[in-house]
Amino acid sequence: MSATGKGRLTILLHAGMHKTGTTSIQRALSEAELRMKDGLCGYLRMDSTNFSGAYVTLFRLDAIEHMSNWLHGRTASDVAARKAYLTHLFATRMTAATEDTAKTALLISAEALSSPMDREALSRFRDVLLPWAREIQVQAYVRAPISFMESHFLQRLKGVSKGALDPSVLWPRYRDRFERLDQVFGANAVHLARYDPARFPNGDVVQDVLHRLGIKATAMDLTAPRRENRGLMLETAALLYTMRRSAQFDRKNPDTMLCSRALASAMSPFGSRRLRFAPALVEPVLASGSDDLRWMEKRLGAPIADAGTGDGIRGAADLLAIAAASRDLLNQIDDTTLPALQGMPLTLQRLHNLLDEGLAA
Repeated sequence: MSATGKGRLTILLHAGMHKTGTTSIQRALSEAELRMKDGLCGYLRMDSTNFSGAYVTLFRLDAIEHMSNWLHGRTASDVAARKAYLTHLFATRMTAATEDTAKTALLISAEALSSPMDREALSRFRDVLLPWAREIQVQAYVRAPISFMESHFLQRLKGVSKGALDPSVLWPRYRDRFERLDQVFGANAVHLARYDPARFPNGDVVQDVLHRLGIKATAMDLTAPRRENRGLMLETAALLYTMRRSAQFDRKNPDTMLCSRALASAMSPFGSRRLRFAPALVEPVLASGSDDLRWMEKRLGAPIADAGTGDGIRGAADLLAIAAASRDLLNQIDDTTLPALQGMPLTLQRLHNLLDEGLAA
């Protein structure tokens, strides 16, 4: 399928992948004036700088099951109403971008575009874009497997999963993510780069993506790297893991998840050690995923393999022991750092009880 259409705009899709500085990119570029060689570049902002939630609701058939909907308790009729609202908003935004003759390009950022599922949703999205597009170009970053799994595990502890320490679940699934982008938009239109902050200008992924997209930004501070979505430190991750692995933790209960996410946010500044996985934990999945990794390295044209850390986490027992030794961090939480959610006192008490009962010993 060609990534060219009959419209006026060059549409630039920033497709993540997950855990590659996407939040920093979205917040910075949505607030800046963006300029290409031949004109201005708009930024598609729906009700968020991240188009992922809108993309899921508009184009995935299982939208009601997605976190952006079920976490807010939306029913099927709620999701249908939201889809109608987003459909109208999308058309309004696209029309405005097309009618603004100073704009020659439009940037849309959504890590969900490289989620390893639902190729048909991506095809539906492409078909909706083509009438507006002169061409569609896709840019995405690829993160090394162990580094990705470590960051993905921390994100799951902040998100809506049980946060299982299972490398087979955390594996990046490279081919599932990126081959479908090639199939839907054409490999020549999909540009991949290794996520390597050490090689970015000033260590900043925002500056790097601007360079790769051929965009100049004004009204934006480029003097220092930014990090909008700070990962959890090891000690906090261990405490949250202890809570989430409990049989009392019901991830299908929206109130439980809201309290857990709020607690993770309040505790994010705590701790001093970075989470790393030991070779013993990751070597089995590196072996089973070797074909997937080889495919990714061939497609990228560069090696991305990394290695575990000798003193890293070997399994659940290590995390539970660290939680037991880190429980004093809970004393740093007070009413000024937590939202007034009805279930929050019970959430904290359950975590204290788990530690008291020695389940983290």
